[in-house]
Amino acid sequence: MEVFFSTLGALGVWLVALAVLALVVMGLLMPFAVFGIKPLLRVLIEEQRRNNRLLARQGLRDQGIEAGDVAGVATSKDDREPQTLQDFIRERGGHSP
Repeated sequence: MEVFFSTLGALGVWLVALAVLALVVMGLLMPFAVFGIKPLLRVLIEEQRRNNRLLARQGLRDQGIEAGDVAGVATSKDDREPQTLQDFIRERGGHSP
């Protein structure tokens, strides 16, 4: 251990300690960031679905087709809760994505 301290010196030891402390703090805060972004992602998905509906309606209108309810055309297969990864894999026949 003395070789380690003598090679790095006091400043090197402090820099290594600060780097380790920064990694520990980031490791503690990362789960909060991941779980905190989920509601924002849901809002973004809903906005994307709304944009898809508007684009589909505009495309139908450009083709001279009456744009009724295009929600089924422009969105994913349903508007229920987002799929879990296990459900997605199960639907693909057990093959991972």
